[in-house]
Amino acid sequence: MTRIVFIGTPSFAEKCLVALHTKYNIIGVVTQPDRPSGRGKTIKSSEVKTSATNFNIPTITPTNINTVSSIDKITKWKPDLIVVAAYGQILKHEILKIPNNGCLNLHASLLPKYRGASPISASIINNDFYTGVTIMQMDNGMDSGPILSQQKINIHSSDTTGTLAKKLAHIGSNLLCETIPYYISGISQPITQDETLVSYAPKLSKDSGHLDFNKTASYLEKQIRAMSPWPGTYTLFNKERIKIIEAEVTTGNLPIGQVNKIDKSVLVGTQEGLLKLLQIQPPGKRVMSALDYIQGNKSFINSILL
Repeated sequence: MTRIVFIGTPSFAEKCLVALHTKYNIIGVVTQPDRPSGRGKTIKSSEVKTSATNFNIPTITPTNINTVSSIDKITKWKPDLIVVAAYGQILKHEILKIPNNGCLNLHASLLPKYRGASPISASIINNDFYTGVTIMQMDNGMDSGPILSQQKINIHSSDTTGTLAKKLAHIGSNLLCETIPYYISGISQPITQDETLVSYAPKLSKDSGHLDFNKTASYLEKQIRAMSPWPGTYTLFNKERIKIIEAEVTTGNLPIGQVNKIDKSVLVGTQEGLLKLLQIQPPGKRVMSALDYIQGNKSFINSILL
């Protein structure tokens, strides 16, 4: 049976590991190190490490996968194939050449569109009607290898990066399991990516969630969904970050960034249209409705959000 080393970190990757574990011989797992999480900064393992531990699969968690010690460990596992999904580091040639069947990557876009770290967020914020997953052979570039298989799904108007990631993880896991035997047997016909169609989805930062009300309400609503669950979106009120959890677009005009309450709606002026705030989270507080928030924060109305 094909000996596979799996490399990945978040929930998206964990779904792939679980699917592969039911059909293939996973001999080793590489994932990111344990890290502090939440307000209490509790040390937490990645979802992939948790499942690998439950499956009794040998696991390493290097800070840098491309060190001599990490490469040596993977080499000693003697994999026939390496499978990568949402790991967070670029693998150098020394790793790519270890397995005699090379390395495959599951990417959450229809390559060559949205190479890079945040393809799901990019598909939402750019108002795409559909997205999908790609299984490709890995080369020395970033998401630039030949394509083995793809599957497309629609993006719904209510989708966030979180909900869309779950859907893509499901279809990606199944597609990966279906693709591997054709690839190992040599039946697959890899397709070179068209470089004229390449676009990129760079890594997000916490500041990627800042809402600029000089943009349209339509764009801001998509930004809120694209940045959920991470890094989340926010605005500044009284020099504090107010997280905007959910909002919708409505018609009307207000000065850019100005908050007003009309009927039972908390509205913010934008470049075009109004952003209706539905769910927000003040600093150190629980998520609440915008209407509940203004009951104890009257000065929020008529303020200018930055």
